[in-house]
Amino acid sequence: MYRVLVLLGALGVMAVPRVTAQTASGAFISGELGIGLETDDLVDGIALGGSVGYRFPRGLLLMGTYLFAGTDYYYFEEGTGWQKSPSWADVPNGGSSSNDWLFYRQRHVVGLAAGLSGSVGPVGVFGTGGVLLNVLSLSDAEDYYPDFSTAAEQSSIAGGRVLATTAIRAGISYPAEGTVAGTLSYMVNFDRIDDTTTTSYFQRNSLIIVGVSFQAGGR
Repeated sequence: MYRVLVLLGALGVMAVPRVTAQTASGAFISGELGIGLETDDLVDGIALGGSVGYRFPRGLLLMGTYLFAGTDYYYFEEGTGWQKSPSWADVPNGGSSSNDWLFYRQRHVVGLAAGLSGSVGPVGVFGTGGVLLNVLSLSDAEDYYPDFSTAAEQSSIAGGRVLATTAIRAGISYPAEGTVAGTLSYMVNFDRIDDTTTTSYFQRNSLIIVGVSFQAGGR
């Protein structure tokens, strides 16, 4: 039985495509931590998630990203109405736990981008541009407390639950020739304003993103 397991393991290793550099063509996956650089109702601190993507020949890059950007808790005050707190410690909860609290919303960032990647000596470089969806999801309490739902939607998303923006991201990975590499990137998020004559963009927020990337397949 032991010999059979060893043989199967050896065959499995031989069957896996050779995994090479961070800048080679093929699939990759990375875990990422985003740090918001401006005070913003969408990403106002730490966001945690990751990216998956594929590098095509000649340096073309396609990448999808998801970041969980945090939970906001709401509580009701007589005379002032619903109040938001990004920290559970600031909620007058009457002894309740955060897991049992009914009034909260969560913030998510979902992006799809395309760009180019390459290397400069031992350092991999990449740059992308694409669409970023900033999404609010509310707890089930919105079904029974419409005033809570209204308060939770009043944010820099401009009174809705999904805001589509444009994001530009540039970064490096090291080592470029490694199966596993550390990554550092900077992402700027732009919002579009349309008036009767022109279309303009303003910077909504920006993030420093650090991560670990694994080349899942390629050549």
